[in-house]
Amino acid sequence: MANDTNVVIMTGRPTRQAELQTSKNGRSFCKFALAVNLYNGVETSAHYFNWIAWGKTAEYFTSFINKGDLVIVEGEARQNIWTDKEGVTHYEVEFFASNVKLMRRKAVVDSLQPAVNEKSPVLASSAANGNGHDQSHSEASLPLDEKQPESNYVLDDGYNDDEVPF
Repeated sequence: MANDTNVVIMTGRPTRQAELQTSKNGRSFCKFALAVNLYNGVETSAHYFNWIAWGKTAEYFTSFINKGDLVIVEGEARQNIWTDKEGVTHYEVEFFASNVKLMRRKAVVDSLQPAVNEKSPVLASSAANGNGHDQSHSEASLPLDEKQPESNYVLDDGYNDDEVPF
């Protein structure tokens, strides 16, 4: 079997405040939609993607991430296929978050924050072991009391927060 890769990384903003929920088997999770601005060279449009986070990642997300904050979310895509009562087949892609990094609070003034560069922890952790996965620095793998609620680094996405549609 081939070594296929299923890694999704998105930078965007949650469209609502996520709430921590508990599954029937007692596992914590949260669902959130991520608004991602795409620029085609002429105009910017927002696209919305549904994500699910489980366990410590969900606890981190609901504790430290607010609606409109700029975040980087890493995870994988999974496809659900089902047939309804009328015999119509439906396809849905869900994204499962394994790592979340707060990049900038919605209310933070951009000019007061240093820009991301090659020495940023976000970029450094991706290059640490050559495959982009450095679990020793994963926010979701730390106990909640050891997590940093906000990064000192921001991603210069070229957008003014006043222009974001939420």
